[in-house]
Amino acid sequence: MDIDKIFYEIEELLTHPKLSDDYKFNKIEELIYEFKITYGNTRTRNNSIKSSNVWKFKYNDKTGELVVQFQDGSVYTYTNVSLNDFESFASGSGGVCKTSGENKWGTWEVGKTPSVGASVFDVLEKYSYRRGGRID
Repeated sequence: MDIDKIFYEIEELLTHPKLSDDYKFNKIEELIYEFKITYGNTRTRNNSIKSSNVWKFKYNDKTGELVVQFQDGSVYTYTNVSLNDFESFASGSGGVCKTSGENKWGTWEVGKTPSVGASVFDVLEKYSYRRGGRID
């Protein structure tokens, strides 16, 4: 996907008289994300993910650095994370809930999958990490 195609599709969405603003916004967000994945080196996702544990995260394809901000505000940086493990973590497909519970951000139950929160433990446990990092 090239930048001209993205601009064209965004213009079509914005001028379409029958589409809701929410639909337009979501489609534009998807186009921008697809462009960043294809041409950028940083993959960022935020509160559009549904997690009672993870608020947002950022992954750098070139360095393998994954910065995760949790719902409580704490931030951790994982190093040398493979692209496959990042995708497994980001989709939640790498984790299965081992406990049940509830907090102000959501609920979880034993066996729930996909689970981004559980993927932190099941996928990222093998990587070195440090407290802190930046998510812009």
